[in-house]
Amino acid sequence: MAVILYALMMLVILFSFSALLGIILFGAPENAVPYLNYSDGNVTEQSMVFHLVIFYGMKSIAMIMLSTMAFMISAVFRNSSLAIGLSIFLMFTGTELTMLLAMKFDWAKYILFANTDLMQYFEGVPMVNGMTISFSVIMLTIYFILFQLLAYVVFKKRDVAA
Repeated sequence: MAVILYALMMLVILFSFSALLGIILFGAPENAVPYLNYSDGNVTEQSMVFHLVIFYGMKSIAMIMLSTMAFMISAVFRNSSLAIGLSIFLMFTGTELTMLLAMKFDWAKYILFANTDLMQYFEGVPMVNGMTISFSVIMLTIYFILFQLLAYVVFKKRDVAA
């Protein structure tokens, strides 16, 4: 929980610093510039600030899932180096490997990295045909509970004094 709260706090700081730096370097816009999104043959308009908050929030889901997975690997294998190294490796390659598998197999939609980017439902095409946002949220919830449960069970079984 501490890692997730720290990551969310850093996300808020990143968003604030990015906005402040943008205003310093480029100035505040005189007229509010809307964000235009094209999906399903329709162009929708929304506030740029609202879009950025949604974008940062959706992208933070991958961070939360990777940190939860790293915590689980660290608890199960008692090796923080393995957890950090594997998480960084999967952060850079997980989505691309899942895309390669999704070209050939329909079961790729059950892989964690096919579901971490929820922006694909708002600004693009899902990685695998037939995926919906509710399916991805359910899969992410299952993975989160599985990671937490596995870490808890293994941690409870280990001898803390050792």
